[in-house]
Amino acid sequence: MSESLLAAVTPAHGGDALEQANLVRSLIADGADVSAHDEQGATALHRAVKAPYSADDPLPSLEVIRALLECGADVHAVDNRGVTPAAWAVALNDSEPAAWAKRSVEVLALLVEHGARLDGKIRSTSGETLAHESCAAVPVYAFLLDHGAPTDAVNDRGDTPLHATVSSARPGLVKLLLERGADNAAVNGLGRTPLGIALRLPDYSMKQRQARSEIVSLLQAAGAPAHVRYPVAEGGPLPIDTDALRQAAGVMRTEQAEVCEAAGIPDDSGWLTTLVEPDFDSYQDFVAGLGNGCHPDHLPHFPELCARVLGGTGATRTLVGDQSVDTPFFHHGDLVVKGDLDVVAPFVVTGSLTVEGVLADGGPDSVVAIRGGVTARGVFTDGEMSVDGDIEADVVYGYYNDNTLQAGTIRARLVIEDEHATIASVEAELHFDLDDFQQGHGDGVQEQLRELLVDEVFTVDEDEGKEMMDRGLLFARLREGLPVFRADSQAEAH
Repeated sequence: MSESLLAAVTPAHGGDALEQANLVRSLIADGADVSAHDEQGATALHRAVKAPYSADDPLPSLEVIRALLECGADVHAVDNRGVTPAAWAVALNDSEPAAWAKRSVEVLALLVEHGARLDGKIRSTSGETLAHESCAAVPVYAFLLDHGAPTDAVNDRGDTPLHATVSSARPGLVKLLLERGADNAAVNGLGRTPLGIALRLPDYSMKQRQARSEIVSLLQAAGAPAHVRYPVAEGGPLPIDTDALRQAAGVMRTEQAEVCEAAGIPDDSGWLTTLVEPDFDSYQDFVAGLGNGCHPDHLPHFPELCARVLGGTGATRTLVGDQSVDTPFFHHGDLVVKGDLDVVAPFVVTGSLTVEGVLADGGPDSVVAIRGGVTARGVFTDGEMSVDGDIEADVVYGYYNDNTLQAGTIRARLVIEDEHATIASVEAELHFDLDDFQQGHGDGVQEQLRELLVDEVFTVDEDEGKEMMDRGLLFARLREGLPVFRADSQAEAH
């Protein structure tokens, strides 16, 4: 019955709106749960209010939405991503038909009429509000702001709505925020102001240049600063002395040139000068550049350069619980994580890194540079990872993506190079290099893994029709603190 309701409320072309609304009321009267969720966690109200996305999508039916609301639909229900119906109703992009924005405003007005608040977070995972909907059509965005969407809200990246709309190059939305008194001197998690972001907007096309020019003019007319001084706060951006950074880079370049001359090899240290040419707003802002691509040979220089400027050994910082890093991260000193650490953004530590669970990076943006050593239960990398010191872990697994894992010495019981090169000395009970492993199909690989690892990390490979070690199962057990080595499991049993 509830599935029929979810289907009945979905906007359709050419349907009779009143007939559809009557069907909705009838289904609910017959027992359909108006609060039921689909596989995305969406309720009937989410589906009914969904704004068009492509030219083939129909407009939401006001009659159907009204029927749901009158039958008790929850205007603050959230889907699996923590998103409310109001966010589903926001029409995006001014280039789309005006009818989309008009209907979006009408739908939002209905939701507000039935108690929807537009001043809270709309995504539980990012801390964003409706004012952060930086791709919204201008009339829709104006409605949101006029009905409580907070102009001063900060998301998990430290961005205010003004930061977000500037980053999306939306001069119309920037103008609306400035007219409503948005703070034009606020700094985000990288220490950047809205004008600081605007001055870095791409300007490759005529459209980009026009948007950049309009936004910069709007902000400058409002007295917005390009850079500001801000206090140091744990977890916030760390102020950077760019002049000192350039001086330290110059010293490092001289040192590298001398080494190259002594070795009789070409000096390629010029990249250090290029690296520090921009004006940075924080150390996080500086390391953010790693996400744009960095030669593996250059990666160790980032924490070294930062450490020289900051001096000393820094401080020890402890993070309690599992951590997920999706914004540029920098810490001067040692870092301890009492849980698992998942990294999907540039990550630099000038000291050592201790992770009580699993250290995992993922994807091309997850560039990790550690000046000291790394200790963890497991290390999984499919990005670029550089560790100046040693790595000590039970399992170290480098996976695909044509990246490298660099370290002094890797000490582990199991080390696997799965299409992912390792540049380090390896001391391991079992070590498969690129030539040995062959994506798990190398001679005797599975037999040796079977001798070392518990049965629970093996599963039948659909293509091969035989059991093979599954890295997902392996690291899931490492995260859960369960034994992965056969000898450990047998010892626990006795």
